[in-house]
Amino acid sequence: MGKATVFEISYDQPDGVYNSGSKVSGYVRLAFDVPTRVRAISIRFKGKAKAKWTQPVGELNRNTNVVVREPYFDQTFMLMGVAPPLVQIDQELPRGLHNFRFNYQLPLGLPSSFKVYDGKVEYLAVCYLMWPGSLNKKLKVPFTIIGFLDLNRIMSMGQEGAEEQTVCCCCCKTGPIKARFHIEKNTFVPGEAIKLFAEINNGSGRITETCVSLNMLYTFKLNEMEHRSVREIAKVTRPGIAPYETDVWSGEELVIPPTPPSFLPGCNLIDIEYFLELNISSANLGSYPPIRLKIIIGTVRTVTTTQPVALQVARLVMQMATNRLWPFN
Repeated sequence: MGKATVFEISYDQPDGVYNSGSKVSGYVRLAFDVPTRVRAISIRFKGKAKAKWTQPVGELNRNTNVVVREPYFDQTFMLMGVAPPLVQIDQELPRGLHNFRFNYQLPLGLPSSFKVYDGKVEYLAVCYLMWPGSLNKKLKVPFTIIGFLDLNRIMSMGQEGAEEQTVCCCCCKTGPIKARFHIEKNTFVPGEAIKLFAEINNGSGRITETCVSLNMLYTFKLNEMEHRSVREIAKVTRPGIAPYETDVWSGEELVIPPTPPSFLPGCNLIDIEYFLELNISSANLGSYPPIRLKIIIGTVRTVTTTQPVALQVARLVMQMATNRLWPFN
């Protein structure tokens, strides 16, 4: 039996990024150094969500491991030969390169690809190379799905928050720290810049740094059980503020990195929310409460006429939802 010198799945889209409802197409490529007998070649397309966490359960609050799954599709197609229980007949493939074409129509309404350490929405193509009388060979290659959230269906509005706090060190009170934070709108798409506006009055003399972070709050759900986690995905930082001085943010930009849309439409197990958080770092013993503003991230930009985000931009956006580019791993 010869050895497969090439065994790969090649998508027509070089980066393997597709919209829900589109067609995944490409080739399985095989090469042998000598003529080789092969029993069958198949390709399987799978899409699923999975999450796991530890949950206190019962009156004693004993920790229980919770694992939830949600399948979206699972279909297998023969590229050469037949599947059991039909009688399989070995075929000899000549030395050299062989291309086997595949096409798979994705269902509509799929959630975007998503991955963090304790949960994921994952899409895979799995090719099985079946040899006569020996172990099969398997190859998995992920592809990325861009879900759909049309921001034209969501009202966009400005957001504003304010805080004032008197901080102290030991028994000596200082002046208050006053902060106001606002944005001009609250709906965005990945790759878009959020313009940040803030005014921070340092009456304490102890501010060492200010920053605005973009955070994802994701929630895993099963019946009455929930598990929530927060991940920071982007941040803009400014230096400290001298005693009794004021610092003004005048439209500094925070660019939204590749990330799945809010709510993760199409997935019943995982919910996603995003918020901006203004944090003030101080040398005193107390902590200044952050100011949080909620935002919504979609995949169709707010325009007068519905117009999808350019696919080439969306590819960069959503590849990060897989192992290849995702920032939370």
